[in-house]
Amino acid sequence: MKQLKTLGDEVEFGYEWTADDRIKIRYGEKSSIHFNGILYDELIQKFKGKTIRIHNHPDDDNIHDWIYRKGVKTRIAQYIAPILCWEKHAKKSPEPGRITFL
Repeated sequence: MKQLKTLGDEVEFGYEWTADDRIKIRYGEKSSIHFNGILYDELIQKFKGKTIRIHNHPDDDNIHDWIYRKGVKTRIAQYIAPILCWEKHAKKSPEPGRITFL
C-alpha cells in the first residue's frame, strides 16, 4: 500500500489499486473506503486542464461536490487529490486548496 499525505494538513493515509479496478483508501486507525476506478477516470476527464478546488464551495466546481453527486457520501476529496498528483494526473496549485489537472 502506497503511503501519501493530504495536500493541506499533511495527514498520512494509504492507497492501492485493487484487482477489481477500485482504489482502496485506508485512513485513520482502521477506516477504509473504496473508490471506483471508472469514477476516477471520469473525474480526470471532467476537469482535465482546469484548476479546481478540492473541498466544497458554493460558488465553484470542486472535487468534493463532484464525488458526492456521483453517490460517494464519505468525504474523500482530501485523499483523492494527492492520489491524482502522485499518479501525475494533476499537480498541486499555488492557490491553497486547489489542484490543477494536467
